[in-house]
Amino acid sequence: MAIEIERKFLVLHDDWREHVLRSDELLEGIIAETELAHVRVRAQSVSPAVTIKSSGTGGVRNEYEYEIDRSDAFEMIHTLCGSDVLQKKRHHIRHEGFNWIVDEYTGIMDSIIVAEVELADISTTVQLPDWVGREVTGEPAFKKINMLRMRQKKSENEKWGLRSSL
Repeated sequence: MAIEIERKFLVLHDDWREHVLRSDELLEGIIAETELAHVRVRAQSVSPAVTIKSSGTGGVRNEYEYEIDRSDAFEMIHTLCGSDVLQKKRHHIRHEGFNWIVDEYTGIMDSIIVAEVELADISTTVQLPDWVGREVTGEPAFKKINMLRMRQKKSENEKWGLRSSL
């Protein structure tokens, strides 16, 4: 069993763009979400995978990831995920000895940008880049499924001409 330890932050401004080492286009489908875990499938050019992550506290959780065939990943997204599909550009940045990931969402989650850093231990001290803002690790509003649901609700409200503060 692998343990994922990560911290998540909001992004303050676009200065991170000048430090990008590589970027990938990702299509990610959420297959299932429960109080205990979530299952997702990710289609990308390098290594499509099914990932199962436990619910966690304070940025620590169990993670199981299995590479799958690219065509299987797309089929799963189109047949198992319904409208729970996210599109994003994943940018890789190296800062002060740590690998940072900046996820820039497109599609229904357009304009949401978050940064993550994976750690060997949750107590590791990390020098934050100047483009990183408030930490949102563990905040339910910043879980992917919750951000997606908020945007889906906003889109539905707009379709019907309802006012929404989302």
